[in-house]
Amino acid sequence: MRIRRFLVGLGVLITVVGLALLALFLLFDVNDYRAEVEAKASAVLGRRVSISGMMGLHPALQPSLVIERLHVANPPWASRQDFFHVERFEVHIALLPLLRGQVVIQEIGLDGLDLLLEQGPEGANNWTLGQKSGVLDGAKPQGGNVGQFPVIGQLVVRQSVVAFQAGPSETLHKVVVASATAQAPQHQPLQLSVDGTYRTVPMKLEFTGGTVEALMAPTQPWPLALSGQAEGATLDAKGNLTLAAPTTAVALDLSLSADEVSFANRVLEVNLPFLPSFEMTGQVLFSNGDLSVNAPGQVT
Repeated sequence: MRIRRFLVGLGVLITVVGLALLALFLLFDVNDYRAEVEAKASAVLGRRVSISGMMGLHPALQPSLVIERLHVANPPWASRQDFFHVERFEVHIALLPLLRGQVVIQEIGLDGLDLLLEQGPEGANNWTLGQKSGVLDGAKPQGGNVGQFPVIGQLVVRQSVVAFQAGPSETLHKVVVASATAQAPQHQPLQLSVDGTYRTVPMKLEFTGGTVEALMAPTQPWPLALSGQAEGATLDAKGNLTLAAPTTAVALDLSLSADEVSFANRVLEVNLPFLPSFEMTGQVLFSNGDLSVNAPGQVT
């Protein structure tokens, strides 16, 4: 009988605590802490971070935080005000590990991301956060963890634009992303899938690499494989990435085939002569800034 009463009492206690936590979630308005969130994020990144939309906390077994219209500023020399902005940022965190003091991010969602990667004067770039080239309006990074890649279960990007420009007078390369998914479970291979458009050419890409842990602390070549399709063209590449100092290199065995080459004219902005179809195999090596291509395989 006492055991039964104890179990009943324990069940009531758990229910009461659960309802109390739920009430806290429902009553807590994260928007009241907007200024503190912006200041802390700005200090960590060394860039001004601002939120022009609403924020929300949603209780569940995977609690989520939603931020609308999130902006991260550019360095003063960049071509526009924002390094990136996103219409909706959503992060889901596993609850049970959180109760044990562990932060496990199940999924990050980005809707309406607009990201521009730029290179500037004297070797500066706008994607190196927390460094001199990226500090804006006195925002200084705190701590020594800037640049460490967090362990994230899944990253989902929808209806977004990612662009790159090597300098003010260089060509702007822009990819319109309909959807993209990256999965990087702890100690598991990195997987990436992208469905988008580059220079009006629809493309689909699939990428598989080694573990994120091995990439962030490279001691041996990191394996990678890539496959892509674009308007009758198919690309398959397999090789490895070497980041162990002093060598930075990418070595790939690749094969490329296409029904015709009109897509290449649009992608590369060239004027190749008409070819009904072709197949090509070979090797590509990019090492310490030098590119070499060897195509001993068949070209038909």
